Amino acid sequence: MDKVEKATAAIAEKRKLPEEIKAKLNNYTFVNLIISIALMMYMIVINIIFLNEDTQFFSISIKVFSICLAIIDVLVFEIGYRKDDLRLWIHGFELLSCSILILSLQYIYLYANILVKAIFMLFPIFYLIYYVVKITLVHVIEIKKYQNNLSDVKEIVKNEEEGYLDDIKESVINDVNSIEEIKKQEKEIIKKAKKNKKGRNK
Repeated sequence: MDKVEKATAAIAEKRKLPEEIKAKLNNYTFVNLIISIALMMYMIVINIIFLNEDTQFFSISIKVFSICLAIIDVLVFEIGYRKDDLRLWIHGFELLSCSILILSLQYIYLYANILVKAIFMLFPIFYLIYYVVKITLVHVIEIKKYQNNLSDVKEIVKNEEEGYLDDIKESVINDVNSIEEIKKQEKEIIKKAKKNKKGRNK
């Protein structure tokens, strides 16, 4: 029963989400939450400046914020290129979109109608929703990927169990054949003994 016990233990162990994957998901969640909070604060500060400062100060602030974010974005793209990391590239595109949005806010807040202004002022909430959805999707994908790998392991274990049963079946068949062979030999010996006995009696 060694193979069966090993198979059962392997399945039980594989059902648990490994610490490595947990740590990876926790790290991913932490990084994305930090980015989402930073971008939210960025947008909130811009909204506060627009509502409380004059037009000139607001325009200068927008340009400064856009330049700072563009510099950070270039650094992220550079690191992502050197490390060949897809997730850093995704962060880079997210920051780039935010930088373009912030640069366009100067014209939207000053010249657009009230409804458009209100929609763009709610962008901090949209960023939060986006990152929550993104984190959730990544968690689901990673867990699904792990479960698919687990299914592969179950299939391998199933094949091993079937192979084990085939070995037992073959062993039993061999034992039966050996017993039948022994019985045949016993019958032959008995026949020879009877013939010898008749010859002596004559």
